[in-house]
Amino acid sequence: MHNPLNGLDEKHLVLEYCQYGSLQTISSYTKPYDEPAAFVVFNQICQALLHVHERKVLHLDIKESNILISFNVGNQLKPECGRLPIEFKLADWGVSVDMKDQNTLNKVNPVYHRGTPRYMAPE
Repeated sequence: MHNPLNGLDEKHLVLEYCQYGSLQTISSYTKPYDEPAAFVVFNQICQALLHVHERKVLHLDIKESNILISFNVGNQLKPECGRLPIEFKLADWGVSVDMKDQNTLNKVNPVYHRGTPRYMAPE
């Protein structure tokens, strides 16, 4: 099988296709989430954040348009996923920070001025 990426010195980012778009897109043409549905979204995003925070990575731009929705039939068996066949994924890591990187730690103040102002913490 031919791999077109072999032998290239360039970096390539391969992403999963999330066929349902973002939480912002879905929210614009559906009714507000009830509490159980909101819990499913919140739980999955918190699990993603826990995973990356344990690895000393900060996302710094969490908002509805950066939460993507994909199909995952396995979630129908999980009560914590509301038995819904969808999965929420955190996207757009462009302003994220690896806190293990010494260069980042030397420039801590500018790091926290990244993200979308409307969604940033007030401090």
